[in-house]
Amino acid sequence: MTVSNIEPFLELVRGWPGGLGNAEKLPGDASDREFYRLRIGGSGSAILMVLAEPQEGRELPFVNIRNHLAAIGVSVPELYAYDERKGLLLLGD
Repeated sequence: MTVSNIEPFLELVRGWPGGLGNAEKLPGDASDREFYRLRIGGSGSAILMVLAEPQEGRELPFVNIRNHLAAIGVSVPELYAYDERKGLLLLGD
């Protein structure tokens, strides 16, 4: 994965002007998802979750549980964007 592959996604979703820095792959676990820390605007960061397979037309359990926990007041990462077709989620860091 290169930063140029995800930059249009970030521009579209957040309107962040081309201040995207590097994308650092985070260590994996037993999941088939990949995670990247994106440096944005010099001092900010976000997490990009890349699903092994896009979930188009299906609800993603991660999103459902995150939304439920947020609704009952649990501190959870912000969900900035979710692109089902590409299997990308942009989360607060």
